Amino acid sequence: MGMISSAIPNLIQGVSQQSPALRLSSQAEVQVNAFPSLVEGLKKRPPLEYVATMSNSETSGSFSHLINRDTTERYFMFINGSNQISIYDLDGDQKTVTYPNGTAYLNSSTPTTDFRAVTVADYTFIVNSSQTTAMSTAVSPAYPFKGLIAVKQGDYNQRYTVYIDGSIVANVTTSATDQVQTRTDDIATRLATDINAFTNYTSYADGSTVVITKTGNATFDLATYDSLADQGLSATVGIVQRFDDLPDVAPDGYIAQIQGDQTNNFDDYYVKFVSDNGSQTNLGKGVWIEWIKPNITYEINAATMPHLLIRQANGTFTFEQADWGDRAVGDEVSIPSPSFIGRKITDVFFFQNRLGLLADENVIMSRTSEYFDFFATTARSLLDNDPIDVAASHVKVSTLKHAIPFDRKLLLFSDQTQFILKGGEFITPKNTSISQTTEYEADKTTSPVSAGSVVYFPAKRGGFTSIREYYVVDDTNRSDASDVTAHVSKYIPDGVYKLASSTAENSLIMLSSLETGSIFLYKYHWAGREKMQSSWSKYTFQGCVILNAEFIESSLYIVANKSGKTVLMQMHFDSGRSDVDQDYVTRLDYRVSSDYVHLGMSYSGSTNQTTMTLPFALNNPVVVTRGANQGTVLPVASVSGTTLKLTGNHNLTKFFVGEKYTMTYEFSEPTLKEGTPTGGRVAVSGGRLQIKHWLLRYQDSGDFTVKVLPRFRPLQEYGLGGTHYYTGRIIGGGAGLLGTTTLASGDFKFPVMSKADRLSITIESDSHLPCQFLSAEWEGNMHLRSRRVNA
Repeated sequence: MGMISSAIPNLIQGVSQQSPALRLSSQAEVQVNAFPSLVEGLKKRPPLEYVATMSNSETSGSFSHLINRDTTERYFMFINGSNQISIYDLDGDQKTVTYPNGTAYLNSSTPTTDFRAVTVADYTFIVNSSQTTAMSTAVSPAYPFKGLIAVKQGDYNQRYTVYIDGSIVANVTTSATDQVQTRTDDIATRLATDINAFTNYTSYADGSTVVITKTGNATFDLATYDSLADQGLSATVGIVQRFDDLPDVAPDGYIAQIQGDQTNNFDDYYVKFVSDNGSQTNLGKGVWIEWIKPNITYEINAATMPHLLIRQANGTFTFEQADWGDRAVGDEVSIPSPSFIGRKITDVFFFQNRLGLLADENVIMSRTSEYFDFFATTARSLLDNDPIDVAASHVKVSTLKHAIPFDRKLLLFSDQTQFILKGGEFITPKNTSISQTTEYEADKTTSPVSAGSVVYFPAKRGGFTSIREYYVVDDTNRSDASDVTAHVSKYIPDGVYKLASSTAENSLIMLSSLETGSIFLYKYHWAGREKMQSSWSKYTFQGCVILNAEFIESSLYIVANKSGKTVLMQMHFDSGRSDVDQDYVTRLDYRVSSDYVHLGMSYSGSTNQTTMTLPFALNNPVVVTRGANQGTVLPVASVSGTTLKLTGNHNLTKFFVGEKYTMTYEFSEPTLKEGTPTGGRVAVSGGRLQIKHWLLRYQDSGDFTVKVLPRFRPLQEYGLGGTHYYTGRIIGGGAGLLGTTTLASGDFKFPVMSKADRLSITIESDSHLPCQFLSAEWEGNMHLRSRRVNA
């Protein structure tokens, strides 16, 4: 075919583990410490900047949670294995935590997997999933056993009879002529007098009501008869058929059961009389209110329930038990205990102004706006703001592990199935349902994370981790979860314990316990319904163990162990950023500015050295000027632990001190492709593709190196000719003058002279200067033994 050339339009599609013949030309073999930007191309990742020291000792095995109260107050919370909570603001200042109810709820041997948390304003709800919830042993109060008779009607020449335990204890007949005897209060008084004549019974009348008590408050059966078709008297010893059967007045606190339909217990409810005078002997006017059945458990044991971490007005925090609502009405049938009682709570969430909990297969949500109340307020009807308690039904055992609000619905995860909880515009107990949506395996220990219109969740895959992107199919109610790691199936190691996303930067990061010094980055971009970018890469950090990472807007805050300390650091992902008084961002990890007051800089004229104390020890510290003389590397005289000495007086010098890190980008194997009759592209095989030259287009870049190395031959055979250096210094071009640092743009062309499948082309940069690559192209020869024809 003679001389040919091919363009690589961009370098922003990240790593692919597919065969080179199947990859996009813009995908890479290796990409480490590089950030793929749609605007700026492939550039060296932002530096890791020191923010504050959280502890002078390392942290391990702790659960971590970001308390994102508002734009001005954010805190990192840690729960360790010693039943303690540590809280730091983003300046590294530790906050005081008090424990009015003790720390027993924090007991855990595996805090990182046992705890869940959600923050609502000043309240952080903390769940220990190793604790089993329970009801308190306290029971609802019972009223002393009494019988009540209400005289409903009085008439001439009528008989009124009272039976106790089957025996007649009162028998009153009204006069045929005396009107006084037809009054209901007179009938009540006469009945009470007859009952008092019997041993072991005392009775008194107040108005039209008769109150009967047996010695020792013993129980007894009570019945009445009257010649008014049994409409003249109504008797109860705590049970009536209808509410209308109750007397108008009763002793204060008297409790009665309204039985309703005797064939079931679902319409039973209880009422208590509350008199205006509060007396149990002097009956007066009052009202019957709905009440709880006597002698049943009614309190949730707060010691076994999620606890509260509350920010106080003075800036301190308290960790305490919550005041959970009681069962105030009904009984165990009409107002059952929440289904989490007797189970372990696996997650906590906040949805449509309700606090939600997961327990086994159930989703339990509080009353609307009443986050601590999981009991209904009445047994007589189902209200829209009542608690919600529904189960996910499936042929498999589906223990729910995670819940995340998504697309005005609630997405639920078990280890093999995803469910959707949905209702109307506002969910109520009447319209809520759970339906299966997809069936994909999910890691039950790692919480999913929402990112705009999608949700990302991990799954184990043969020693590695896959990441799925859950979404709602356009213009349908159908959902799906595509595998965004399909082309990098062996890239993310097992042990992923953290996902965090930034919708501002279209970025998702992952942390793995098997690579504690790395962050895996997924960079994506949607243009309408088409995904324009799906890029995987990795960030590595030498000498630190990452504990947690959270996005706040475009900044990634990282908590890590570094040189025996627990430190807070940050990376700024926003494009177009530059350091103060500079044209670019200085690329040094663990970067500390000379403005940091705790450096304690001092100059000694006798040694001509400036001494400073770093916040932590650095392996190979580099000091680079910033501001007017940006980019100059200052000579380091000596380093010992956290003490660093510079040659010369630099008390007034503006600089950054940190460690260099290396960006690496290895191109995919060059492949010649041609079109197919169906509009696709297929690799041309059966010939020899010989690459002669390679051209790399760069912009605003400092130093970098391109290595052309053999894949299958010893490096010695290549010699030094395989490494090509770009320094940004152009003779006579005004760039790279002594004492200055400038960034340049242009094309860097270098020879290759190798067969395409036998070479590796890698860009590297360990400079503190930025580098940025827009595109590339190669030229060479293609020798074919035969010509392909379309059948």
